[in-house]
Amino acid sequence: MINPDYQITAISIAFDKQGKKMYFCQKFAQVQFQYAFQETQNMFPYSTYSPPDLTTSFNGLPSVLTSHDHEWKLRHDKQDKCTRCIELLEDKPIMTLRKEKNNYILRVENSDYIKNVIEYKWDGLAVEIVPFEDYMCNNPEYYTKPSRRNGQCRLNGQVLKPLYRDDLLKGYKKRKKAKDVKFVSYILKSDSISFFHRFSRYKVDRFTSEYFEIRLGKLPKGAASGAHNLVYIQDKQICHIDYYTGYCGNVYEPRETPEFIMLDTNFHRDFSPYHDLLTFEIPFKKNKSTFTIGEIDSYMEIISNTQHTFDSISIKAFASVEGDSISNDILQRKRAKNISKIILRDQLKSIETTIETSTAWDQFYSQIGPNPKWKFLASLDRNELKDKINNEYSKELEPILAKERKATVKLHYTVDLDKKNFFFSLNRDFQAYTDSLKAPGLHVTRTHYLLNAINDLYGYYYKLVIEEIITPADLAAVTLPNSFEANTPLTEKFIQYGYIYNEAFKKNTTWVSQHQSLSKNLFQNRQKQLSYTFIYNSCFLSSQKLMLQANVTQDEVQAILDQLELLEKLYKTSPSGRLNIEKLMLNMNMLLLNKVFVNEPEGKSEDAQKCIEQLYDYYEEKGTITDSIAFELANMFVYYEDVNSAVQILKPYLDLDYVRAYVYPMYYRHPTSEGADIVYNKLTELPDIMGITSWCSMFLNECKIPFQAFDHEKLRDIFCKKCMMENAYIKSLRE
Repeated sequence: MINPDYQITAISIAFDKQGKKMYFCQKFAQVQFQYAFQETQNMFPYSTYSPPDLTTSFNGLPSVLTSHDHEWKLRHDKQDKCTRCIELLEDKPIMTLRKEKNNYILRVENSDYIKNVIEYKWDGLAVEIVPFEDYMCNNPEYYTKPSRRNGQCRLNGQVLKPLYRDDLLKGYKKRKKAKDVKFVSYILKSDSISFFHRFSRYKVDRFTSEYFEIRLGKLPKGAASGAHNLVYIQDKQICHIDYYTGYCGNVYEPRETPEFIMLDTNFHRDFSPYHDLLTFEIPFKKNKSTFTIGEIDSYMEIISNTQHTFDSISIKAFASVEGDSISNDILQRKRAKNISKIILRDQLKSIETTIETSTAWDQFYSQIGPNPKWKFLASLDRNELKDKINNEYSKELEPILAKERKATVKLHYTVDLDKKNFFFSLNRDFQAYTDSLKAPGLHVTRTHYLLNAINDLYGYYYKLVIEEIITPADLAAVTLPNSFEANTPLTEKFIQYGYIYNEAFKKNTTWVSQHQSLSKNLFQNRQKQLSYTFIYNSCFLSSQKLMLQANVTQDEVQAILDQLELLEKLYKTSPSGRLNIEKLMLNMNMLLLNKVFVNEPEGKSEDAQKCIEQLYDYYEEKGTITDSIAFELANMFVYYEDVNSAVQILKPYLDLDYVRAYVYPMYYRHPTSEGADIVYNKLTELPDIMGITSWCSMFLNECKIPFQAFDHEKLRDIFCKKCMMENAYIKSLRE
């Protein structure tokens, strides 16, 4: 019932007078984070107990490795066996020891390092789990428990079962080969390492195709999770401890808004009045002489959208053969006049008008002659023929007679010099050039000339859209000749117009089915012929598409970077081109950081660092770098395993508390590390600079300075005096 871990006890007594019984209850307890207790004098008035004095320093404690047993038969009594291990540490590569679902996983990018560590059978590695309890303020075991702190043990906590050479050999893995990003060479110092010259980088290992990763054990059930360290073992001797901590970084996604470069509208074309003849036939219904405007205008639709003037009109009206010639003439003239009146309703000046009437005898004979049923009528004279038709065959011959009742209209007109007529003139000329291309045996020189002419006309269509004379739908309805892709500028226009006016071009089946393959062909086979505008806009449009995609591949981004490489002259000669290309580059870097590298921060660290370098150079060159931008970039450096660069870019802003609170945890290294004195001297000075609340918040919580920093006694003393009521983690333990 009594557990040796219990620290205090209490007793309660109750007396049942009626039953003449006494009841006693004694309770035992352990009080978290309290290490000395006073007895209650009124309950124990005769006790002579006096609580022991708590050890509060290392003074008087022997700092000598003591002889005691370790788990797994580890030892620390023959440190001379550790010489080789200590030498290896001088060239230690990038290593991580992470915890995933209570499993401790070691990853070493340079696998050769591990091969040197485990040279012999009983060389190995293990995870040490250090509990926070030992570091709690007022806990005397901070001083008295055999540990590295007091020099009595090589361990501070519990060691999981070690893995020795034969087991560790299973950790070698082949690395997936990934292509490095090839950045654009001429902008934002992308081929230099100026940023890293300024902010001296950590050494980057030259990896082989092999890396090392292995699970070193699992947190035991019921064990409290604490700090985890890596223990180096040589011939079962505990030789060295590596300390690990986590730094919190994240990616963010600022975007710039590059502009689509408007296409050239500098097209000149001389328009002149255009004279032409429009001929059409209007059928008559029997005995009808009136017409609607719609009936007549439908025959003149081809010129309906032009500003035109009629110069002369000629109408020849035909009657069917069965009627009276005088009556027919009167009816036909009436019909012709009504037609003319509708056509010329808006004509302000009088014009030459010619009206003729005729009976369609020739047409009638031409129809009945080849017809066996009616061939006999052809031998009759006209009077006999009329009698036969009217008295016997009127109904049966009506389909033939109906075709004779019509008027042939000839309109001589002039298309005036007016903007409204440009579209009409363009269509006319465009069709003429297109028809010319269909001529058999066309010489290649003539073909080039015609395609160049069509290219100019196509550009003028676009100009008319910009000037709102025609609509995007009019442009999309223009049908290019089958051979248009032989002309690079014309193909560029077709592709880009479709992107600019995408809704209209969705109805252009050629554009929908071919624009992507056409663009691919241009870049593959005609790269030197492409205009800078087309290359840039292609990059712009592709980048806009990628930004909307949930998943982006490195190859998709690289394709855009490769195209941007073709724009060096534009970048160097055009200020607006330079600005837009730089904005595009910023967005490409953001795509890489946020959608390509983000799931593999360790493996893509080096490429990611180059991306962030370009972002920094962009803001620095524009003079827009601020503490908030630097802070976001620092977070990305941390996310991609470059803590040193994160610290360096934030140095100019260390007068801001939120920056200090982020930076100083990244300065953390264990007190035993080389150069650690500088860090700890600064940490102990900061409470007077930052203020207690800000200073205390830098410790113990996630991604803050870990509790093993309190192996530095002075830092722990200051924390214990100032932070017991300020630090969020300590307050949570005491609640």
